[in-house]
Amino acid sequence: MLSEAFLSGPLTIDTIGTPSGGRIGMTHAPGRSGADARGRAWRRSLADDLSTIEDSGVGLMVSLVEEREFAALGVP
Repeated sequence: MLSEAFLSGPLTIDTIGTPSGGRIGMTHAPGRSGADARGRAWRRSLADDLSTIEDSGVGLMVSLVEEREFAALGVP
């Protein structure tokens, strides 16, 4: 079960190293809000989540979420 902090607290970015010394970070959809299929209430701040990503030193961000899916996830 996801904790309340995960649903609304500071963004967590999990990383793995690459052979060339870089890192690949993975996280859930920044700014996600609203109830999911299990009824959990996501209340993330898009601005806060994007600031966390920027502050982590990310050089390139790629979303695996399709544009049409953002509305379903409550991402502005």
